[in-house]
Amino acid sequence: METKLYYIHGLYGSEKSYKFLELKEKYQNIECLAWKVDDTIHLKLDEWKHKIEANISNETCIIASSTGCNFAYQLREMCKPNFIKLVFINPLFDISDVYDSGLMPNQLLQYLLKIEKHSESLLLFSKNDEVINHKKYLSKNSFIFKNNQVIIDEKSTHNFKNLNEHYIEIDNLINAFYL
Repeated sequence: METKLYYIHGLYGSEKSYKFLELKEKYQNIECLAWKVDDTIHLKLDEWKHKIEANISNETCIIASSTGCNFAYQLREMCKPNFIKLVFINPLFDISDVYDSGLMPNQLLQYLLKIEKHSESLLLFSKNDEVINHKKYLSKNSFIFKNNQVIIDEKSTHNFKNLNEHYIEIDNLINAFYL
């Protein structure tokens, strides 16, 4: 059974972003779940849920970046009891984690959840992330270390230009068997 892959980009990203294009080279069956700042995100989430459920005979994995991680988390919750594997790249768990709150458009704030508990995912953090402050999540007592695989990349920034260095871990999650 082949795992269907989806990508949810971060703020101001698109299906033309380098991350998605790089992922598309590696994983031909990946599809971008694109959104824009002025979209009604609840409607987007519902649209994406129907798309994923139409494909539910396959396993599903969502690779998401930054703000897209918040939406991917919500989408996985909406699709229960079906299980969706998640790969988070510099995830936005809480709007208060953004270094410069002026970066986040006001119309988007209503759609972002504060994620206090998260499990069963691959989490890629940039130690040098200049957009999101992950420090509170990287302590050993953090909820992030419970039932997640956590990788702290020493070289990358928020853009995570060296994503290809973590394909082995991404492949392991994609190919993992869950009951």
